Amino acid sequence: MQEKTIFQFKNTLERKKFAFEQRTKNDAEEELKVKQIKEEQRKDENEKAQLEQMQKTKEIEGIKAKTNRVTSEWNAKTKALIDSINAETELKYSEIVAEAKLIETKIIEEAQAKAAEMIAQAKADRATNVANAMREVAPKIA
Repeated sequence: MQEKTIFQFKNTLERKKFAFEQRTKNDAEEELKVKQIKEEQRKDENEKAQLEQMQKTKEIEGIKAKTNRVTSEWNAKTKALIDSINAETELKYSEIVAEAKLIETKIIEEAQAKAAEMIAQAKADRATNVANAMREVAPKIA
């Protein structure tokens, strides 16, 4: 009976050892499956994050392009406005200079006319004075 008990014990031990090895093998396979599933999930999450980042980058690039376009438009409008103001200023300056030259010319002409009149008057006065002096001196000289 002792042999029977030993045999049963060995048989039980073998079954438990087989069950343990089978369980260890099953657990290793299950762990590998879980690792693979987790790895796939991680890859999916990485791809999803990369796709989302690409979309955000695309949005940012779109915003940058729109900002650059708006900036360019404003710069062009500003330059056009500055050029317009400069042209108007140049035109007004030219008008003022032309008007000032006309006034200057008028003043000079008036001054020259007045000077000519004064010179003529002075010559006439001189001639009159000389003639009067000659009249006074003529009886004395004769």
